[in-house]
Amino acid sequence: MKKYIITTVLAVLLVGCAGTSMSPEAKQTLANNKGYTVGAVTVAFKKISFLDFSKEQKLYPNEQTLAKYFKEDMNKYLKQTGKACTSKQTCLTIDMNVDYTRNFNFQSVTVSKPIVDMTYSIKKEEKVIYTGSKNGKLLSSSIVDRGLNELSVLTNVGNDKPNLKDERKHIDMLSGVVVEDIVTLSKNP
Repeated sequence: MKKYIITTVLAVLLVGCAGTSMSPEAKQTLANNKGYTVGAVTVAFKKISFLDFSKEQKLYPNEQTLAKYFKEDMNKYLKQTGKACTSKQTCLTIDMNVDYTRNFNFQSVTVSKPIVDMTYSIKKEEKVIYTGSKNGKLLSSSIVDRGLNELSVLTNVGNDKPNLKDERKHIDMLSGVVVEDIVTLSKNP
């Protein structure tokens, strides 16, 4: 038993250390950068367990459109923070991959907050300087929050329509979180 506990603790410690650590050169590059340009953004839908929402999915933007939204919003937030840059020679490039799961409400075409796994890399020319990730559900979603959302949907049975504006807001918030992390990273590498 003691051997099992020690092995488990060591495994947890090793997993915690498995993140990307920056070299001194990478820290200096991030601290001295002129700004960022958004490179490739890809979105891949992940399926929710055994349920089939293919009919509902068709009412919402596809993967390419969501990728375009992420890119637009990231550029918007980079401009707001003064970190937008256009020259590939003097800028660092942000590439991002998003695994995106839509949460359809019970017997409805409306969606709740998505579950996302985002991985982004910061590159200087083609060399990756840093890789980071954001995982999990957007913002906090309690049982009460989810229950109230489901209740509001059930009281409008038959009248529900795709809530495209809500999904667009979710993408905007997610993009803002990623840009905030990257800007903070460049201030405190």
